[in-house]
Amino acid sequence: MGGGGGFADSRLRDDGDEAFFRAYFGSREGGGDRARVDANGFYARAGCEHCEALGLKSSEFVTPEALKTALREQALKWHPDRHDDEKKPIAEARFKRVYDAYEYLAERAGARSSE
Repeated sequence: MGGGGGFADSRLRDDGDEAFFRAYFGSREGGGDRARVDANGFYARAGCEHCEALGLKSSEFVTPEALKTALREQALKWHPDRHDDEKKPIAEARFKRVYDAYEYLAERAGARSSE
């Protein structure tokens, strides 16, 4: 996994992030807007389970602020305390999935604030 193609971004490493890049942003060759990832955000992709968990629409340009807003909306929707006892285990699993998806996308897109 080397430096071929016209895309270079220090936030994306070559140690396993190639699959992430292809799944979310398409091919590194040919670039175009769909493959652009920068400090302003990235494009959500159809079939991206992390984007779907956060309710992001396919081909939507996602800024760090939009990513945080999606996290808040989905966290409120799936918070276990907002569901009755019989649906609580499902809500808890979805709630955790929402946070996992946010962490994964935010880390790779540079959206996480330094904590």
